[in-house]
Parts: sequence; structure tokens; C-alpha cells
Amino acid sequence: MYKYVWLCASAHTCIHVGVCEYTWLCASVHTCIHVGVCEYTWLCASVHTCIHIGVCEYTWLCASVHTCIHIGVCEYTWL
Repeated sequence: MYKYVWLCASAHTCIHVGVCEYTWLCASVHTCIHVGVCEYTWLCASVHTCIHIGVCEYTWLCASVHTCIHIGVCEYTWL
């Protein structure tokens, strides 16, 4: 389960309703390096805009075809 905490205008609570897409590059040791940009679609109470103020840490496993599989947990610190 992803844990998100967000900062919204007027201190409204943001609900995660989007999907994150990444582009990755795998090293020879099959260590995944984050070289992409994550795009989210969010819904905030009173249609306020959500601002990303956290850092995401992942643990990844790369397949033989160098496709990255998400096997970790993302933790955010939000307000």
C-alpha cells in the first residue's frame, strides 16, 4: 500500500485517484535507475491543486529483458 500525504491549498485533503508511469534504465547488475518523470492525476477537496512535497524511494527488480518490476513500497511525507 502506498502511503501519501499531500499539501493542498486551504489545507484540503488530497485523494490519490491517478496512475504513475515511469521510464527506467537498468544497469548491467540489473539495478533500476529512475530516469523518468512521474505523472499523477489527483483529486482534491474543493478542487484545490495538490503540490508534491515528498520524496519517493523504491526497491526494484529488473527482468532479463530489463523491464523494471515494482516490488517495493513508496513512502511519502505529506502535510
